[in-house]
Amino acid sequence: MATLPRRDLGAATLTILAGNLLGSHAPTTIYSPLAAAELQFSYEGQVSFVVNPAFEHGVVLAQGVARINGVGLSPGDLFYFPTDSAEITIDASADAILLVIGGEPFAEKIVMWWNFIARTHDEIQDARASWNARTERFGYFEDDLGPWIPAPNMPNVILQPR
Repeated sequence: MATLPRRDLGAATLTILAGNLLGSHAPTTIYSPLAAAELQFSYEGQVSFVVNPAFEHGVVLAQGVARINGVGLSPGDLFYFPTDSAEITIDASADAILLVIGGEPFAEKIVMWWNFIARTHDEIQDARASWNARTERFGYFEDDLGPWIPAPNMPNVILQPR
């Protein structure tokens, strides 16, 4: 069984979940250039690490308290790093866990809403209808987290690609 690479960053351990980060490669099968890692703090402190400047990156706080570039995060918040960002620095509490994700920017403008990504408002509406009708488009699965969740009503605006 393959193991996920880990890097000791002092106050935190970085576990590379997919792709390449800090010169290490996760054995996870991926279908596009990307990086994903869990950052778990063992004591309060600051860590910095180099990232691919060709990628956009996001850092999501899962638990604890963290600050990035002077901005405090609450669990569930995502901090965005545009391309040309070469390093990520995070100050966090001893119990903080964060998810770091990165990848090539989309070549075209997209519309993102709820759990859907598309090129147009109409494609989002179509995806929502398929999801709520539970068609084969999205398949069927069961998990231990709870029952299937219907997509909420669409907002009263036309979603614009960006």
